[in-house]
Amino acid sequence: MAKATEVAKKIRKVLKEQFPGTKFSVRTDQYSMGASIIIKWTNFPTEQTVDKVVRPYEQVSRDPITGDILSGGNLHISAVNKWTSELREEIEKEMPHHIKRSDLEYYRYFRETSEKVYERYRERIEAPTNRGQVMKDPEGAVTIRQKMALHRATGLNTTEWELTKAQAGQLISKHKKGQDITPDLEKMGLILPKKQPKTNETARRMPPTSHKKKKRARHSIPH
Repeated sequence: MAKATEVAKKIRKVLKEQFPGTKFSVRTDQYSMGASIIIKWTNFPTEQTVDKVVRPYEQVSRDPITGDILSGGNLHISAVNKWTSELREEIEKEMPHHIKRSDLEYYRYFRETSEKVYERYRERIEAPTNRGQVMKDPEGAVTIRQKMALHRATGLNTTEWELTKAQAGQLISKHKKGQDITPDLEKMGLILPKKQPKTNETARRMPPTSHKKKKRARHSIPH
């Protein structure tokens, strides 16, 4: 398992690239049975959005049958944001009026509504720069967004993958069309190819041995 401090550095970098306008606090906590990384920030992005970015860095061993978390050597990651009173009230205005903070369903409604508000916020910020934009520097390094898209497509840890923007774009496009991208990943060396059963060349080339005994030639006995 990679050290928590090393993983924390990678998380700080990816958060800075993904959310340049947000100040994050990334702290590590080491203990005898493992470690944890706690990420904190104020307001947007939402916890769900940040969790999707940092979850691939988590290293947790699970029982292959029950799925229960096994103790020892795990690295847990938690993402927790804090809302200012102004933004919280703005989000609450869009929630059903009968929902109060004391209600059991408050947090579910608040989480769902905050996601909708955040999506509108992102559209206002990103739409003017992305509209009609052609991919810049297609031979440049793959972006964080592309790595996240590939992670969702494959379920694999894509944080260390090295490929270009163009290559990542082609893989994502193929996946969206329902095509299998496993052969492409193998050719690029991003995943190990499946082992093929070895064939016995000698046995294949040699003709099958006949188990029938050759008939002995009968010799005539001279009289």
